[in-house]
Order: sequence, then structure tokens, then C-alpha cells
Amino acid sequence: MFRARMKAISPVIATIIIVAVTIAIAVAVAGWLMGLWSGYTNTPALSINTATLYNDTGTLVMLVSNTGTGDAVFQYVEAGGITCLSPSAIYVNGNQVTSYSAVVIKPGAQNVNVTITCSKWAGAFTPGQNVEVRVVLKTGQTATAWATVKAGSP
Repeated sequence: MFRARMKAISPVIATIIIVAVTIAIAVAVAGWLMGLWSGYTNTPALSINTATLYNDTGTLVMLVSNTGTGDAVFQYVEAGGITCLSPSAIYVNGNQVTSYSAVVIKPGAQNVNVTITCSKWAGAFTPGQNVEVRVVLKTGQTATAWATVKAGSP
């Protein structure tokens, strides 16, 4: 007697629901695979275009670009395996900033001049040598390049 009152949804409604769910999942997967949703993540993509390290002063001159969708904020810089946490001077496009966290490369910025002077790097290398430079961002991402060591100062 109780079973006589139970009704199921119609097969047409069930088919429409299944098709709608399938389409929604397909759109989500396609968007993820094609990177359509990457604009919402605000991820920086820093690259070091050129780098020169002046041995006498320990000054690193870099041209950097950010092709990502978020700000690239420096955390620290390494040169030849020597980490510089407290540089004596930092300049971004000729303007002095007070700390690494003030080095913010905006999305789409190209060939931004970043100059960092660190006493740990002064005299640590030989002119003509190539050393690996690594910029670590606040997000944990890194950008690496080879810097040519030159005598003198910039």
C-alpha cells in the first residue's frame, strides 16, 4: 500500500539533468585545460633578461620582466650560491628602495632595471666568471639566470 504512493521523476527530466551536469563538468575541465581560469590566480612569472655582477663593489645589475598576472615581490637574491638577505642598496629603475619587499615588478612590466649592492658579493668572484643568479619571490617562485662578472663598478 505504501509503495503505491511513491512516484519517480520522469525519464525526460532525468535526462535533462544528466545532460546539464555533463555539460557543466565539460566546460570546467576545458577551461582548466586551456588555462582560461589562470587570469584569476594572480601568479607572477618573473624572468631575468640580463644580469651583470660587478666584483669590486658587489653590485648586481639585472633587467627583469614579469609576464605573469600578479605582482612579483622580491624576498631575497643569491649570486654564485651566496645569499644576500641584507643588501646595502637596492634601486629599481634608478629609484632607491628600502628593502627587498619594496621591489615589486608589476604584471606586464618589461626590462625593469634592478640594481642590488651586497657586501657579501664584493671580491667573491673573478672577473670573466659566470655565476648563477637566483631571485626568490615572496610566493616562493624563483627566477634564475647567468650573470657575467666584471671588474669595477657600474
